[in-house]
Amino acid sequence: MPLPFDPARRMVPEQTVMAARDRLAAEPAVDASRLAAVGYSLGGHFALSLAAAGKVSAAVVYFGTLSPWSSEMIGRLAVPVLIHQGDQDSSAITANASALPAEALRQGKRLEFVVYTGAVHQFDLFEPKSSATREAWQRSLAFLASTLGSSP
Repeated sequence: MPLPFDPARRMVPEQTVMAARDRLAAEPAVDASRLAAVGYSLGGHFALSLAAAGKVSAAVVYFGTLSPWSSEMIGRLAVPVLIHQGDQDSSAITANASALPAEALRQGKRLEFVVYTGAVHQFDLFEPKSSATREAWQRSLAFLASTLGSSP
């Protein structure tokens, strides 16, 4: 199985991401209480993992719901999450992402889910000038500003 779907193979890069976050948070110039994770594709999966571990104050996920999240995993989401999803992405990724909002709402989690009509996986890369790319970026900036506050 490819890396994103095999939990045993995914563990090493997830641990690396967690360690990188801890290293960044230890820097004197970093306000560790205001860290956010923004991830694209597999990086989106890692951003969700950081959110579930309470290692960041917010997470933005671009088309990165690579595997299904159980009710228990959604329950561990400790911070607000914004997910951007193209409706022309793979059916598995779209289905995984689409299943999250209702369960997050049921559990009282803050999870915003935005679907972009006609957008493919990695629409920011393949369609950098599209309205989906522009809208997702503006939504991400607004979400992070409202979640983390403005810079000192």
